[in-house]
Amino acid sequence: MALRQADGGRDGLRRDETGQLLIYQVKWSVNGREKNPVSWLEQVVRDEEDSLRRLAAEGVRQT
Repeated sequence: MALRQADGGRDGLRRDETGQLLIYQVKWSVNGREKNPVSWLEQVVRDEEDSLRRLAAEGVRQT
């Protein structure tokens, strides 16, 4: 899947051994120089809330 493009909250997909669909989200920093990487990641995840809620409504249980 393409990086840095609208992907609906999915950066990677695969099925596990039971047939469940696994969705991966990759988070990365353009410059890698955040003063507080934990706060940075927390905000990035908060910004994804709408996509995460949509995926949950579609039946996704873990990303």
